[in-house]
Amino acid sequence: MDEKTIARFWAKVRRGTDSECWEWIAHRNRDGYGHIYIAKRLLRAHRVSWVIAFGNIEDGACVLHRCDNPSCVNPKHLFIGTHKDNVEDMRNKGRQRWIKAGEKRIKLSREQVEMLRGDKANGASSTQLAAKYGISRSHARRIANGTKWKNRPKHTGTQQAASTQSEGAK
Repeated sequence: MDEKTIARFWAKVRRGTDSECWEWIAHRNRDGYGHIYIAKRLLRAHRVSWVIAFGNIEDGACVLHRCDNPSCVNPKHLFIGTHKDNVEDMRNKGRQRWIKAGEKRIKLSREQVEMLRGDKANGASSTQLAAKYGISRSHARRIANGTKWKNRPKHTGTQQAASTQSEGAK
């Protein structure tokens, strides 16, 4: 990597002490990972930081964060691991989005699916549902229209209103 590219990279970082996180202050994805274009390729900033500090990353290797801060690019907070190491690190740090239910991986509970469908029936957009339930817009839309979670009945606004009224009558 040339000096100009390295300087451009570090210009997008708020550096602290060696023990502090060095925050990526340019573009980040929705999960908080920094991105930078280098040679017409969109690269994750923490991986670029590793390459600048330590050299190339072997094919298939992951660059993990000791600090659990996806926007950190401090090379001292990074380490190399396998995909399996990355998944185990995620689980150990409590960042696993999925919960296992037998062999299926489930992100929402049955109650959340019913609430999501009720929210949709009451006019919530797929974007609002995605933000509220921590899922993608397309997944929210598929759940709301019954393409996903087919075994759960679709919720209508009147059903939710009726269930709310019956709860209030108790």
